[in-house]
Amino acid sequence: MSGHLIPNLSRPVPVFPLPNLVLFPRAVQFLHLFEQRYRSMFSDLLNREEDERLIGIAHLRPGYQEKYHTNFAEIDPMLCVALVVQHEELSEGRYNLMVRGLCRARVVKELTEGPYRQAVLEGLSEKDQNGETAEHRRLTRCLHQTLHEPPFQQLPSSDFCRNLFSSDLSLGELNDQLAFYLLPADSSEIKQLMLNELNVVERSRMLLKELQTLGRRLERSGNRGEVWPPPTCAN
Repeated sequence: MSGHLIPNLSRPVPVFPLPNLVLFPRAVQFLHLFEQRYRSMFSDLLNREEDERLIGIAHLRPGYQEKYHTNFAEIDPMLCVALVVQHEELSEGRYNLMVRGLCRARVVKELTEGPYRQAVLEGLSEKDQNGETAEHRRLTRCLHQTLHEPPFQQLPSSDFCRNLFSSDLSLGELNDQLAFYLLPADSSEIKQLMLNELNVVERSRMLLKELQTLGRRLERSGNRGEVWPPPTCAN
């Protein structure tokens, strides 16, 4: 399955809600499952074919703490459907997973009965994702130039992200990757807004603004001799 294709969502998809992670299509994330409900979730997924081991990675909305250990903590209705591409079983039924984002999806109906939450999902495609307009080209140039500014040299992911411009990624795919790998974890709310935005041009403008803000933040941290990213902000 390609990172920009919508998988078969005809059956409910398990939902894994997290407070500080917003996954994007094509991005890769490692997860550690230790709570009993999520160990049960993945045990059930192992009964499916490998290309059907889908998880909806959802962002928990502020105020989730009181209901975190239930199936009723509020999530953002737009999430990223991810495919489990590797897994490792550990002691006591725990798992390490590597998942890869596939597509955006909207929650149509939550299913909260049972040991873990599931949802009926509607897969969503981007608007103008295959366009090659003058504005697409301008935004690509601006993003490229921004990543070559001195403040970004200190980021561990900067080389990887600059190399993305030599790939055949569309503008939408490119800015999803940049948002995921460059914006710190304390930007989860703006990342969620970017996940919500199906218009590629609008999302690219949002990303460019956030990167410019991040550049100024990096400059200030460098002037004070601070390590970047701070431990609480690392992806």
